[in-house]
Amino acid sequence: MRDLAKQILNDNLKDDLSFPLVWIDERSRDNSFAVPEAPHYWQTPPKTLLTPVKTESDFKSASTVSVLDILHQNTPCTTGVGTIRVQACVQNRRRFKGNITVLVVEEDDTYVSPDRGIQPTKHNQRLECILHPSILKSSLDTVTYRNVAAVGSIVSLCGDLIYQQKDDPLTMGPSMWIREMKVVRAACQPSTIYTLIQMMKTGKVDLEEGADALCIPHSEITAIVTNMTKTEQQWKANQLALSLQSNKGSPEYTLSQQQRHVVRKYCHLLRKYPVVDVPQIDQPASLPSELDVLMDDKPTSRWETRKRPQIEWMCREISAVIEQHPDYGKRTLSILDIGGGKGNLAYHLSRTIDNIEITVVDIGAGAIKNGLKKGLRISRGKIKPPLSMVNFQFADASTSMLDGIEADVIISLHVCGHLTDVALFHAFHRNISFVIVPCCFKSNSHLKIPVDLSSGKGRPVNEWLEIPAEDWSQLKSIAEIQGNISVSNLGMRLICGIRANTIQRKLQAKRSVHCGDYASFLRISSFPVQYSTRNLAMIGYLNARSIGK
Repeated sequence: MRDLAKQILNDNLKDDLSFPLVWIDERSRDNSFAVPEAPHYWQTPPKTLLTPVKTESDFKSASTVSVLDILHQNTPCTTGVGTIRVQACVQNRRRFKGNITVLVVEEDDTYVSPDRGIQPTKHNQRLECILHPSILKSSLDTVTYRNVAAVGSIVSLCGDLIYQQKDDPLTMGPSMWIREMKVVRAACQPSTIYTLIQMMKTGKVDLEEGADALCIPHSEITAIVTNMTKTEQQWKANQLALSLQSNKGSPEYTLSQQQRHVVRKYCHLLRKYPVVDVPQIDQPASLPSELDVLMDDKPTSRWETRKRPQIEWMCREISAVIEQHPDYGKRTLSILDIGGGKGNLAYHLSRTIDNIEITVVDIGAGAIKNGLKKGLRISRGKIKPPLSMVNFQFADASTSMLDGIEADVIISLHVCGHLTDVALFHAFHRNISFVIVPCCFKSNSHLKIPVDLSSGKGRPVNEWLEIPAEDWSQLKSIAEIQGNISVSNLGMRLICGIRANTIQRKLQAKRSVHCGDYASFLRISSFPVQYSTRNLAMIGYLNARSIGK
């Protein structure tokens, strides 16, 4: 990643800028969620698909076509039903009752249509593919592939294409009912890779298919499946995720001309705010957390392997910021956690640092309720009392100055979209230090900065950042590219650089107006990517003196 950034800077982001494409899963799914009923047109396969029974020769003779060919009605199957094969990238996955799963797929750029070559895929150029236990060769395949065909995976699908009415009775749309399926390339998500390893261990996925999907030799996957413990397999899944993300043999993703223009416009911020990488962590934390008992998770759980390391990293950074506060050790310092949800970070921090008081602010009433319940479990359990107090408050930080809440430091872990800018504004407004990890850059786009509450209107985020709306939109799109960790990381770095530059510029304006000495130091740091691809943190050391609005 560092080499890529150097290359970008050295080449001054030439017009032929391109990057290797690797698809990234958004997140792991919790098996406990409520599964809805499938729409009526997916509950029962069309009768024409049930007879005659397809044979192995039908699968072998199926012609391979592209998703775009199907959607453009360029296939020989557009007037009826036919068995075809496509290789596609999973962009969405919807699960329903009855072991029915619908994969929404788009063109995989590794398949090149002879007459068109590689074309950029638009959002309306996606095909719905139904995994139904009555159609698949084995009902076991339905359960297996609905788990490993995560968002970002590349799959080979063989099935019947049929045109049928859906919600709109005036339109007919193509759907592909899958009879046979294979994972060509696994999604670059450790949890998905770990699931794939377990499927191979139980014989639900062929070892050769799994090795190809993970881009490793057959002998290596055999050793992983047969010789490693579950904990070792989980950490191996982290390493394989990193390997897939940096695979140079994958297809290319090329920024559009407009995106390249925007990147060149702000690339100077990459030099001004370089990312400070933390040392790579190769082993799980050795010391158990007293809060682990509240998670009721195994050593290989998402909490243990991903969330807890993020929280521990945040606690170390927050501790360093608190220790630089001029009143550290003299009085109880107040920490404001904006968008802190049910308080995982706050509770962990309360057991790490003494003489602080933490207030979690969130707009989600359910999250606040769960956080309070967690506090009761701590107070009634056998866990040693925390060193510091944790409070919860239901509030919207984008429409309130939060004047009733004292704060010396503002923190946020994976605060979504424009809520990051809201949190930064509160830190700037109070002139206090902060540790903020942004996430989901295109989320919460409706939120505004609460700079003019008297008029009942906030200021759009791009205006507060003093950046054109179109530039801001393009940068957020680059940061949210699912397909290349290097490209999305470039977008993330530029966005963090713009935000840091805005804070610095506005602090300088404060100095000139108030003639005060408002010392500040801003940096962008990162934690290991195997814990999250959203791994950049904005850390600001500001003095604690308030100067008003």
